[in-house]
Amino acid sequence: MRDALIRQGHQRSFGEARNWNRIDERALAAAVQQIANTQLGRGNVLRVEIVRQTPRMRVRNPVG
Repeated sequence: MRDALIRQGHQRSFGEARNWNRIDERALAAAVQQIANTQLGRGNVLRVEIVRQTPRMRVRNPVG
């Protein structure tokens, strides 16, 4: 699952558009749910919940 999630992250960003220090929780949860349905079978994972977001380093947000 980790490798599939990394591949998804290379295809699209899970970061929020206005705040690069936060993750778009809905997009990430949807991606993890889709990967789980593919690899573990539909119905084995009922819900994905992002519990905490703690960035290792902060980046400057885009201007605008």
